[in-house]
Order: sequence, then C-alpha cells, then structure tokens
Amino acid sequence: PNGVMTTGWYFDGVNWFYLHNAGNMTTGWTKINGSWYLLQPNGVMTTGWYFDGVNWFYLHNAGNMATGWTKINGSWYLLQSNGVMTTGWYFDGVDWYYLHNAGNMATGWIQDSGKWYYLYEDGVMKKESVYLDAPMIFQLPELHNGCEVVSMTMMLKYHGHNVDKLTLAKQLPVDSTPMIKSAGSILTWGDPSVGFVGDVTGASPGYSIDPAPLKRLLDRYTNSGIDLSGSDFSKIERLLAQGKPVVTWITASFSHPVSPQSWKTLSGKVIQADFDMHVVLVTGYDNDYVYINDPLRRGKGAKILKSKFISSYNYMGKKALSM
Repeated sequence: PNGVMTTGWYFDGVNWFYLHNAGNMTTGWTKINGSWYLLQPNGVMTTGWYFDGVNWFYLHNAGNMATGWTKINGSWYLLQSNGVMTTGWYFDGVDWYYLHNAGNMATGWIQDSGKWYYLYEDGVMKKESVYLDAPMIFQLPELHNGCEVVSMTMMLKYHGHNVDKLTLAKQLPVDSTPMIKSAGSILTWGDPSVGFVGDVTGASPGYSIDPAPLKRLLDRYTNSGIDLSGSDFSKIERLLAQGKPVVTWITASFSHPVSPQSWKTLSGKVIQADFDMHVVLVTGYDNDYVYINDPLRRGKGAKILKSKFISSYNYMGKKALSM
C-alpha cells in the first residue's frame, strides 16, 4: 500500500512467491539460501511431486527440493543430489536397495528380470550367502559345560577384544542353588535365567545360562550387546550380513528329544531342561546351510543343513546373543 518494492519471499494468503533483489518475480528453478525451489510460470512456489517430462522431483511443504532418503505418505523414496527420483537398484556402498517404478522403496519379496530377491523392512536386500571368519576356540578340556561362554569369547575376539575363555568363565553370573536329587531325578536346582546353573568346568554337574544373564557379562566388554531372544532366524541372518556373528542356542544333535528333564527352583519355578542343549557361534549362511564355529566337536566353519538348524533353534526357544 505504501508503494515500496517487495523483495524476497511474499505470501498472498494462498501461495508463496519469490522476488529477486531487483524486484522481478522469480520463475523456474531457483537456488535460495543453499536450497533449490521451483517457481511456476505464474510465480507460485511448487510443493509436492513435480514431473518435468523426463524425471520426477519432490518439493517439501516449505518448497525446498528434497534430496536423499525422504518419507512421503508412509513410503520411502530416494531423491538424488540433483533432486531426481531414483528407480531400480541402488547401492549405497554397503547394501543394495530396490526402488519401484513409482519410486517407493521395495520391501519383502520382489521379482526382477526373472529372479527373486528379498528386501528387509528397511529396504536392504538380503545377501544370498555370508561367511564370517571368526577365530575358533574349543571349550575342552577346561570348560566341559562352557559352550555358552566359549562361543561368546569367539564373538568378542572376532570384534577385536583381547579376552580369553577362562577369564570370562570365572566372571559368569551364576545361580549357586545346589542340586537336590531323589531316585535319580533332579528335584531342585538353579535357574538359567538367573545365571549359570551348576559347574561350568564339569568337575560337578552343570547345565546352562540364558542369553539375558550372559549379556550382563557381555556388557562388561561392550555397549553393543543384543539379546535376540524370541527372534526368528531371519534376524540372525540379517546380523550376519552386517558382519556380526551370533551366539545361538540349539541342540547338539539337532534333534528334538522327547523327554526333557525338569526341576523346581527354590522359588518354585519349574525349569524344563534338555541336556542335549548346546550353544555355538553362527558365522554364516547360504541357501542350504548354516555355518558355525562349534566349541565342542565340529570346529570351525562346520556346515549344518539350514532346515535342521532352524528347527533346532526354534525348539530351544529362539535364544541368541550378538553384538
């Protein structure tokens, strides 16, 4: 109303416009304070999706052009540094992703050029095979019942920690409840969810320790411990693909014994125990096999039929620990 020439951003109550320092209205692509904006031929600032006849772009509600990973209406899109929407396969230097023709990131099973691929929930493509070269350490002769702590020792050493199995075994959380037997059956003993039950060396009977108390020991050496209890085997595969071997509870025979033993803790909790229980360090997988470092008998890189391994893992309650 006072006749002064406008420069910079201007809002007319409905739309935004941009006036150059000389006062002339901006149109087309314009860089303002380090960000790109698109002003239509009538000067109105563009928001949302824009197609230039060749490529798609996305302009935020504030008008600035989107770049990088951007979530729009619940789906992820990848806009290149020049704003162009990505489609097809994309490699970020570590992982592969797939963007549909509409630009949205793929998850789950997809078919491309006649071949099937699986993309995790965050879009990362599952690798067909992984093998991690973790150091091999045997539990015998010192730790007859030490498969859990020895598997964890291998995992820590793989990640560069200078640890040894005997030191870690002495640091294990324990449930020191003594075993009480009657007529050959165990009536009362410890709780593996509290700590190691029995004697890890084998000088007297010993059983096991669950992931949660074992993680308390792991936490003394790293802040990146992950209790995977309850996770499907696909989660273990995902961690392996990220370069992380996994301590995993299975049965030594990879079978399902029909008569596990049971006892009560001092608090009355019933423990269902399978003395075929074993723990190994999972170091890899492919379409048919799981690869393990077995601290008891099979040694480094032993391959187990994947279907048998997963069945045994599920039978033992889906218990695992990583970092």
